[in-house]
This record gives sequence, C-alpha cells and structure tokens, in this order.
Amino acid sequence: MKIKFKKKRLRYNLNIGILMTCLGSAYFIFDASPIVSGYLYLVAGLSMTFHYLYDKKHHYLIIENGIIKKNKLYSWNNKILIEDIIEIKGTRNGYLLKSEKGNLKINPKVIDEESMPDLTQCLKNINIRWKKTFSENLKLN
Repeated sequence: MKIKFKKKRLRYNLNIGILMTCLGSAYFIFDASPIVSGYLYLVAGLSMTFHYLYDKKHHYLIIENGIIKKNKLYSWNNKILIEDIIEIKGTRNGYLLKSEKGNLKINPKVIDEESMPDLTQCLKNINIRWKKTFSENLKLN
C-alpha cells in the first residue's frame, strides 16, 4: 500500500525549484554580480526540483511485507517492522510508532486526503496498545 504526499506539497516543491533555477540562471544571463549567488540559487533550485521528482515517484509511506517504510530523501532510519511495534501514540503532530529498535514519526499534514483512510485503517489493524493523547486532531474515532 502506498501513502501519497499531498499534491499541494508536491506543487510547492516544484514551483520553488523552478523559481530558484530561473533566478540562478538569470545571474548568468544578465551577468549580475556576485556570481556565487547565481550558483547557490541554481543548486538550490535543482535540488528542490529533484526533491519533487523523488517525492512524486516514491510517495510518503510504503506499507508492505510487514514493514512500514517512510521514504525520505535525506534520512536513513526510516522503516519499522509492524510486528516490532509496541505502541502507537497519537500526538499533536501526528503518529509516533514505537518499537524497541527505534521510533517512526508519521505526519498526517503531508498525507494526501485520499490516502489517509488507508493509513488509519492499517494502523487500527495493528493489535497493540494505543495511546490517544490528541485523538480529536487525528480523527482516530
């Protein structure tokens, strides 16, 4: 199961990437100084555009084969075995999946509205202790 990013977030990354790439290119076209700023804008713009392409292809979460994997471009500790989950804690900022080996934070603010019911159902199917501290914000009921 794939949990997608919000389209608004993806468009934002793409638009900022294009804007910064254009600004960086303008430094070279119009021979502006300092030239270092042009390189910085160009690198930042291409980085944001690459980030958009990565997020569009890989989605936010992938739940399969007993693993919940969070696809982040700049992170290494991004997966947790469903069988290792000890507790799911609902916080103000989202979900915190706890295991003895580590934790995984899930931010529902970046999840597409169509994918959110799938995630909620998947988390409800995990038979462990729920700690609902901010359940009204997370729509767990």
